[in-house]
Amino acid sequence: MKKRHLALGLAALVVGGGFVANEIASNQFRLSRVPEGVGATRVLYAKEKSWGWGGPGDNEIGVIVYPLSGEAAQRAALEGIPYLTHLRQPRAEWNDQFDNWSETPIRGDFRWLKTNSWGEAWPKGHKPSITNYLYESGDYIDFDNAIVTQINSAIFEIGSYYAISRHGEIIIVTPKLHRIFIVYAG
Repeated sequence: MKKRHLALGLAALVVGGGFVANEIASNQFRLSRVPEGVGATRVLYAKEKSWGWGGPGDNEIGVIVYPLSGEAAQRAALEGIPYLTHLRQPRAEWNDQFDNWSETPIRGDFRWLKTNSWGEAWPKGHKPSITNYLYESGDYIDFDNAIVTQINSAIFEIGSYYAISRHGEIIIVTPKLHRIFIVYAG
């Protein structure tokens, strides 16, 4: 009986240790995605999902939220795009680069701002949302409504900055909320 309890205890330790190691690795990977110098030392929120193995036809969707340090928030608010442009790019070589910074509100010829995922024009009076971008490919996961509201505030109001990587990943730096958002879908 003692051997069985010992074996179960060891099995639980191995499984639990694997889970913890995976969480640590995931957290470190998420932190490697933001430019250095913004004070992102932890992940505040992450909701991600991937379908497939990274090949053609596979999809992934996600939102990651980081704290923006007080110093970085102050510098971004005062210096704006020149400050963000001179930040060291994300730490991991395989990550996208964010180098074409713009002021919010977001503008441009982005399909998700003009049409739904079926290509139909939004009805008159439609208020765009980051969820239009996230669900454009037809994939869906349930994001925290408070986070979606914060992102919408950051990208559709004056006072934040955003950049879009070559793969369509959006980074938003919002000094007002002391937050950094990375949003991706596709």
